[in-house]
Amino acid sequence: QNPIFFVSSSAWNLYDLLVDFMELNQIPAGPLLLTDYGTNQSGFLFSGHATHKLEQITRILTTYPQLPFVLIGDSGQRDPEIYQQVVRAFPGRILTIYIRDVSQAKRDAAVRLIGDALQADVPMLLVADTLAAARHAAAQGYVRPEAKAGVHVDVVKDERAPTVAEAAVEAATDAVKDTVQDAKDAVEDTVKDTVKDTVKNVKDRVEDAVPGAADEHEQP
Repeated sequence: QNPIFFVSSSAWNLYDLLVDFMELNQIPAGPLLLTDYGTNQSGFLFSGHATHKLEQITRILTTYPQLPFVLIGDSGQRDPEIYQQVVRAFPGRILTIYIRDVSQAKRDAAVRLIGDALQADVPMLLVADTLAAARHAAAQGYVRPEAKAGVHVDVVKDERAPTVAEAAVEAATDAVKDTVQDAKDAVEDTVKDTVKDTVKNVKDRVEDAVPGAADEHEQP
């Protein structure tokens, strides 16, 4: 059984919440590779979604050179573009790419163009739901056939009216999602405010030390 790696641009201080979310939804355990937010003696710690994800996937593929990989993402951010770079950098290492369709038609068209460009090397499927990906994965031998049946059961549950117990679990899951997003937004706002305050403090110190120096520095 091959390992599963989860790469996210969420901050490390959300680790416990993400683990709880995964356990609540029975997502298989695996290493969580999150993003550093904050400051240290050398400056600010922050990397964007694309930079972080590409760096971490590159590290994983380099660390496990004998393993082929399946990449899973969604169309909402830049996963297709990131995965395209991975395929180019590691030819023959990526078996398939699954992209969950969560975007509008214009974005879908752009994603399909990336899929067309990769067609000769790696199939990239833009799928409407998890079941579509599971069917393809089972046909390719990536997952056991019974796994597809399990996904089908979950999809059917999602389509019918939930029981009281299921509704309670769903509410708890939504609460965790909201908490994770709120915490992530708070961290990003804190980092931005810290940057602004630090820049202002440095500017004020320069101005105090050499009156007019900060203004002269800003002139083109």
